[in-house]
Amino acid sequence: MKKIVISLMLIIVVTLLGSCTEKKLIDGNYSGKSEADERGSYIVVDIEVKEEKIIKCDVTSFYQDGTLKGEEYGKEDGKIKEQEFYDKAQHALAQNSIYAQELVDKQKPNKVDVITGATSSYGMFKDGANKAIKKSQKGNK
Repeated sequence: MKKIVISLMLIIVVTLLGSCTEKKLIDGNYSGKSEADERGSYIVVDIEVKEEKIIKCDVTSFYQDGTLKGEEYGKEDGKIKEQEFYDKAQHALAQNSIYAQELVDKQKPNKVDVITGATSSYGMFKDGANKAIKKSQKGNK
């Protein structure tokens, strides 16, 4: 019985110590660039931290050459050749603002829910967000 009580106390202490080691966010503006996808596209996540909380987040998608993805995303030669493809591309792009707001609401990238039709963007979002948060934990802009 004594061994069980000691074991339980040890588990509780380790759990409490583990929850206290989460690094705090340092006030400021931070940016994280995701790894590129198979086409070379990437996402940049910009966060603003105030009083140890993420208060603002912007998510921006770029082509491999650094050009911003916008309403041309999903077009071929400047024209919509396949409406369904264009609509899916624009839908995925639009989800970035939802990911950004969810990060502000939930404060942790792994708590942001994936959105159907934007799973590739989700992976890049999480990567960029985690990099921005790591910078904020170090105060490394």
